[in-house]
Amino acid sequence: MSAYGGAADAPESRSGDATSGRPGRSTRHRPGPRWWALLGMVAGAVVATLAVLALLSAEVGVTVTEVQWSGSNSCGGLSGSITGGFHGTEGGSEQYRVPGLVDPSPTTGCTIPSVTSLVPGFSVTGGNLPLTIPAEGSATLSLTIALTGTSFDGPLSLAVG
Repeated sequence: MSAYGGAADAPESRSGDATSGRPGRSTRHRPGPRWWALLGMVAGAVVATLAVLALLSAEVGVTVTEVQWSGSNSCGGLSGSITGGFHGTEGGSEQYRVPGLVDPSPTTGCTIPSVTSLVPGFSVTGGNLPLTIPAEGSATLSLTIALTGTSFDGPLSLAVG
């Protein structure tokens, strides 16, 4: 006999938890407040991760819709013209080419000494400048354009020096 009134009444023989000393308690646990809190934290972490991934994969960049040319130098016929645009990465650079530039004067030839950006954040950092276009000839202008470090969508204005 035990203190519980008999061998049949011992905690080991009941349906309770033998280690807790509490008769009638099952070892199975119902989902309690801690379980729901853990589930909520896991769900919150998944949502936060998906939000961060969406932000990182969002299309950001630099879209130049067209290049507008200006300046007092008429060599190559660029001043007053509009050439095609491009898409690049913020803070990156673009290799930009303008083929088929011709000298407006068939006897002397001309030179494009420089090209500068009129849009803040953009700059011309390299190219085949000064570019000389021979009389009755043609040439291709090649530029390296440093792009702005922020998102941009619009025309880029370049001045021929």
